[in-house]
Amino acid sequence: MSAPMSKTVIFTVALLSPLFCMISGFGPISHGIISYRASVYFGAEEFKIVQENPDGLFGGSVFPDVFYDPQCSEGNYSFVSDATKSTAFLNTSINYLLTKYPKPWSNVTHKLVSFLYGVLSHQVADYMWYGEDKSQQGFLTMMARLNFHGNFQEAAVFAELGSDAVLAYDLNLDHVKPFLEWFVPVSDLVNIYALMFGEGKVPYEVVENCTVTRLIYLMKEKLKVSEYYAAVAPNSPFLMTQLLDYFPGGVDDCAGWVIRKWNDLNFMFENGLSHCVIPSNPLQIQCNSSTTLQQSSFTLRNSEIAKTEAWKQVSASVYSSDVLKMQEESGFRLFPSDTYWREIKKKHQLFQKKRRRTKDLNSIGNYFVNNTFAKLGWALTSGDVDSDEYKDLLIGAPGYSVKNFPQTGKVFILFGNKTGLPGFGYIAVNLDNTPLNCTGYIKSPTKQQSRFGSSIAVVDINLDGVLDIAVGAPAFSNDESNSITYNGVIYVFYGTPKSRHFLRPNITISCQPEFCRLGSSLSTVDFNGDGHEDLVIGNPFYLPTDNQTGVVTVLVSKDTYKAQQNLTFEQLVENWRLFGHQDNGWFGARSRGKDGVLMASEPFYRKCALPGCPLNSQDIQSAGAVTFNNTGSKFKFPSMTLNGRDEFDLTGYSADFGFPYDNTSLILAVSVPGAMVYGEILTIPVKLRWTGTVILFNVTTNGLVQVAHFDGDRKLAMFGSFIKFADLNGDGFDDLLIGAPLHSDDWTDLIPRFLNIDEDGRLYIFYGGSNFPTGNATFTKDCLGFSPCPWKTAGDMVIPVSPKAYIGRDAEVLEYPTKTNLVVSAVRSTDYFRGFPHTGSIYIYTFDKK
Repeated sequence: MSAPMSKTVIFTVALLSPLFCMISGFGPISHGIISYRASVYFGAEEFKIVQENPDGLFGGSVFPDVFYDPQCSEGNYSFVSDATKSTAFLNTSINYLLTKYPKPWSNVTHKLVSFLYGVLSHQVADYMWYGEDKSQQGFLTMMARLNFHGNFQEAAVFAELGSDAVLAYDLNLDHVKPFLEWFVPVSDLVNIYALMFGEGKVPYEVVENCTVTRLIYLMKEKLKVSEYYAAVAPNSPFLMTQLLDYFPGGVDDCAGWVIRKWNDLNFMFENGLSHCVIPSNPLQIQCNSSTTLQQSSFTLRNSEIAKTEAWKQVSASVYSSDVLKMQEESGFRLFPSDTYWREIKKKHQLFQKKRRRTKDLNSIGNYFVNNTFAKLGWALTSGDVDSDEYKDLLIGAPGYSVKNFPQTGKVFILFGNKTGLPGFGYIAVNLDNTPLNCTGYIKSPTKQQSRFGSSIAVVDINLDGVLDIAVGAPAFSNDESNSITYNGVIYVFYGTPKSRHFLRPNITISCQPEFCRLGSSLSTVDFNGDGHEDLVIGNPFYLPTDNQTGVVTVLVSKDTYKAQQNLTFEQLVENWRLFGHQDNGWFGARSRGKDGVLMASEPFYRKCALPGCPLNSQDIQSAGAVTFNNTGSKFKFPSMTLNGRDEFDLTGYSADFGFPYDNTSLILAVSVPGAMVYGEILTIPVKLRWTGTVILFNVTTNGLVQVAHFDGDRKLAMFGSFIKFADLNGDGFDDLLIGAPLHSDDWTDLIPRFLNIDEDGRLYIFYGGSNFPTGNATFTKDCLGFSPCPWKTAGDMVIPVSPKAYIGRDAEVLEYPTKTNLVVSAVRSTDYFRGFPHTGSIYIYTFDKK
């Protein structure tokens, strides 16, 4: 039992710099999120200690950085942070714990144990974040190349605060309150530091004061996160779009590695250190293993400069009196005062809005899974996979996890019938509910953190008349003993007539280079003109020059494939390929085939200042490009590449073509989700940075003729991240779907950004036909002084039920005899009723055919 607690107010902390002059690895919110995500699927015997003592976990996950603050004893103790980030600290702490606190442990010791789990989480995340890998593929390395002209230090300073701002604003963090409640075992820490440096080298008061300073920093971040987000987001599309999902080094990747290293730490707690190898790199820790220790591809850069600079950038009205302390045995617990929480609540209520339903659309189904962070709906595709003549829906959930095996991934199938996809109205249905006779699933063939289900395609690859299913698992590693190689793999499951079971893969496509990440993008197109669809494989990370040029290739459908067959990606590339135009362009990030035309995006294509295209500060970064390759289309569609114009435009992020005006004018739609839009609010001109636009061209024999443009109406919304032509209502005209997954209710500069606390995402539907717009398609006199106004000119909108759900990232359209179904994913939606954050949801709407 803990000792009696006394509540005191801390008055000794100096305030941080009041100026936000420059945005400056992972900040404290990011470290808290990583440790929390790891704790959800940590399955060792000690998981209850972690889950029952979150204040210790979160205290430990942020603690290693506390001595970098220049106002922490005038910056004289930064060496303590350096030491706390090292495995030498871990080694000393474990020996100290096992010597002073033999099992069975008391509740007080549980706090220390949870704290040490948090410290190891921080160490692992720092190595993944700041690590300099031999293939130069780490998160900050790529962020520097794509958005900071190759300047790593500038990217690191920017990302220290930027990571916190993006995560705290983009995610629904209703469970964020525990991040601000920390237990710190100060007495034990002083003893541990005495063993490392000598008695009295790190005084109790220094540990206490520097920790309180760090909490004030985090409280300021939380209070003004939307302002920091507005400053951060337009300057790094890579950080905006990849922070959660990139690997190596994104948040989810770090959380998976934290679980692996926690299992090693658990072994040390149980058995001591004699059977473990603890090198300087925490990713290399191995316990009770007969395998040879693999040489890590990561070495750690110095993060002190970035950490110190970030401290100087955060300012808000948070004072030392807003931090309370409760003394406990061997340490204390810190947490914000009621006054601070009232300020947070007041801010939220000031701009809180009533959530709206999607207007006018007939909703027939809402599906979810009881699996936190599953990313249900990350990939969507359709096809008649059970041979009953009706299309079925395939849904990727690459974040699907089980205890101790995070992000193994899973694919769910919703089987259609003559009336369409099954639905239960507004009743949400769990896809994991196996008694349902309208659902199925495909499990990952491996327990690796492979993200099975990141991409899906349906194709009759062996030409037996039955559709097969191809699934990508880009985080798969060929060498499980050193599984940070991320070679990736594609599995093809043969279909069986009238069967709904896909038990094991028949074709396995592997890739040999490290960080190949095969399986990131899949689609189909009739490549050779034989009337059969072939499998299109886009790989934006392929390394012919070690620099993520990207490539698109094809697995041709034929009847000679065996019941079990292994292929290599290199063989396919040798047979046929389209390479990207330059290093670090990510060619094939989105690859799609339609009617004999292959479309491949290159979102980070840059316009180079120098011949040979070396990184240069005068380059126009991330302008984007999209390539179209006519493989035998019945349409006179030119093979061509369209390049972006301005920095961070991300031109070609999504593209499609169809017939929205009539059945003779072929219209190409190309998105520019990072485009600046010039709008107007009550006659006041405004610049909407990183709002997004979609440009429509008439494809003629003389080239492309622009006929319309659709503009977003919110800064940072990424309007156009997803576009698709499909005839929803069966009137013979294609309708245009446009997604804006980061749409919020910020009316730009007239309302202070700090009032904007919500973000929903949108999917707009513009119906084809005689009224389909030309020219400035999102402006009308009915905008009532607020332009552009896509919400006014669109025929319908899909609005998520859950806030910050990331709706508008993907959608799929399935046709049936009398109806058409529109399926929309919300990969970050939260199931409030069942308590599963960020599971993802699928919404299904039905249209009667005219």
